[in-house]
Amino acid sequence: ALSVGGPNIHKGYFKLLDNYAKDKEFKVQYEFGPGRTGTDADNVQIAGSGVPTLLLSLPQMFMHTPVEVVQISDVACTARLLAGFFISLKGGESL
Repeated sequence: ALSVGGPNIHKGYFKLLDNYAKDKEFKVQYEFGPGRTGTDADNVQIAGSGVPTLLLSLPQMFMHTPVEVVQISDVACTARLLAGFFISLKGGESL
């Protein structure tokens, strides 16, 4: 899985996901940027009064081409990470 951090990513949720991934021994790559992520997450985070946003992506090659490539095991791992993380949220987490 590829977890993205930056000014348009909710720091509390980012930390919760990071802690969950480490606790469950998921292998996560991190990408940090000083500005926009290039995804809809940017607009969601700042729309209206804002929506806490987290961005989790798949490691890939040749994005936006006819030969975009992902590793199937990365897809499965990212799905397990995302599902497990959502299930772990109980509501009322301190962010």
